[in-house]
Amino acid sequence: MRKKVLHRNSISRHHVEKPGKTQIPRISAATALFVLVLAVVTGVLPCAGEGIMTLDKNDNGRKIRIAAGETFRVELEHAGATGYSWEIRDLDTQYLEVLETETRENPLAEGVTGAPVTRTWVLKAKKAKTIELKILLNRPWEKNQAPADTYTIILEIF
Repeated sequence: MRKKVLHRNSISRHHVEKPGKTQIPRISAATALFVLVLAVVTGVLPCAGEGIMTLDKNDNGRKIRIAAGETFRVELEHAGATGYSWEIRDLDTQYLEVLETETRENPLAEGVTGAPVTRTWVLKAKKAKTIELKILLNRPWEKNQAPADTYTIILEIF
């Protein structure tokens, strides 16, 4: 009589429950990969190499805790070709340092007048203190005008 040998990669459609043991349903590798990718895309898990916290307009008004020496990113979008741009106001360089600034157009709207533009800053928290980071959306040449929008976060540097 010949025995049937199951290889490690074989998938059995029949489950035999052993008394006293709970069977845990198996998921396919594709399902596990999909769940992992979904978690990374939605921000539930950080991407590998992406240890930097990114803040956007949804964080406006929030209090953020960050360790001295850590870096973080702020990304704010505005309509292009309007003359408006985001500018950091009254930055206390004793506690925060701007490491990098970038302005980029939305790649999906390339060549479209007024397409969204994203302004990005990478900042470093230098030493402990609670401070306010204020970024204003205005036209640089309109000195006495109220800003079109204001982005403010309270940073608790520890």
